[in-house]
Amino acid sequence: MTTSDTPHSPGHAAHIPHPWPALDTLSDTFARNPEHHLDVIRTTAQRMADHPGIIHVDIDDALRRATRAHEQLQQQTHQQNHQGEQAAAAETPTSPAPPLFGIPLPAKDLCPVAGWPISYGSARRRTVATDTDPLLARAATRGAILTGITHSSEMGLTAYCEPVGYPPVPGYPDATKTPGGSSGGAALLVADGTAPIAHGTDGGGSLRVPAASTGTVGFKPAHDSRGGQLAAGGFITRTVADAHYAARATGLLPATTPSQPHPPARRIRVGLMRDPLHGGRTHHDVDTDWLNAADSAAHTLAAHGIDIVDIPPLYDEQPFNAFRTILAYRCSKVPTPASPLVEWLVATGQTITTGQLTRALDIYHQLPERIAQAAPGIDFLLTPTLAFDPPPIGYFSALPPEKDFLEQTHWTPWCTLFNMCGFASISVPHGPRSIQLGCLRKDPTGQLDNTLLKLAALLENPTPAAS
Repeated sequence: MTTSDTPHSPGHAAHIPHPWPALDTLSDTFARNPEHHLDVIRTTAQRMADHPGIIHVDIDDALRRATRAHEQLQQQTHQQNHQGEQAAAAETPTSPAPPLFGIPLPAKDLCPVAGWPISYGSARRRTVATDTDPLLARAATRGAILTGITHSSEMGLTAYCEPVGYPPVPGYPDATKTPGGSSGGAALLVADGTAPIAHGTDGGGSLRVPAASTGTVGFKPAHDSRGGQLAAGGFITRTVADAHYAARATGLLPATTPSQPHPPARRIRVGLMRDPLHGGRTHHDVDTDWLNAADSAAHTLAAHGIDIVDIPPLYDEQPFNAFRTILAYRCSKVPTPASPLVEWLVATGQTITTGQLTRALDIYHQLPERIAQAAPGIDFLLTPTLAFDPPPIGYFSALPPEKDFLEQTHWTPWCTLFNMCGFASISVPHGPRSIQLGCLRKDPTGQLDNTLLKLAALLENPTPAAS
């Protein structure tokens, strides 16, 4: 067994990005060429074994998974070729390969893979998983090859990525800056070309923040936020098209059909918000480059016939205070010792009374209606993803815990809205920075979320041509 669990230096130079093809092309290529696929899996796993964003990789296990996938595909192809007139009559036999066939997919160190170690962002919490996270299991069923585990912040509770007992994850392209978090390891692997896609979770921006910090795409799908559920699983990708493809392949995004209602005849309306929503600051406190990215995105959408409406913050500090109460309460039973920030959240959560939690949940559950009233007729919200550039590694963690939390809020003042409401949201590179575009309501048909990704595709920067 070839396994790597060695720590790495935060000054590790970034790999030269490999121009991965689009996921659908990649999957088709792998299905048609088993030898090439095994070579790619072997090479990718070997690169992961010496990567500062990775906590664990088992090269032999990745190759076994890939070999087993091809054996199953051969069996399915054989059955299909002997299955009846429809397959025999086709000019080109339809491939039975699942949509993510053969694609290497690293998992985040918050979500278990049966038989693999998991540390939840802290060497003190390391154990061996006995089951597999549902989204990862679904991705594997759809053909993805689980190839390793990426670093996360402890319990996924920070917007930076400094796992306890391991070196901090370096940024990209500047290794001295934070890559964002908590899915920082995932973002680094995609940004430097080691992987074409990486799994992550998002409970307050943990896919979108690292994506914006590294120039990648982070899509938080819609989720059921009832009861204070803040987090959703998703992926970091190189392009919006890949984000769309992976979300549909894994059921995070319903596929629309002609039988479903058509979108409204009126023009799409996007609200542009330049003032921070959380943290008590104004647009004067947001770096110009990030504001310019949002303004440029608004102009681009307007040129495509989208109505742009300037809107102020949609609510006062009350909903975010409710978010803080719910987050702290959910941390109250996290075992300690832990990092200073996590211990502060645990201690804060243990002081929250049932009455305080009930009031916070009431405010939290009323938020979607409150937003609908504050922004009538607005379909999507456009903001910068971040308020300023990624700071140096250690910038946040050097602060006292409460100030650390507040400064993270100042850095990411728009992201948490979409976790509280369960709305879909995406961070996309636009110009030299990134913008966030998110739905302002839920749509069970999936049409609104599909439209979100189509609009995001209009905004993303061109990517290198695939080789």
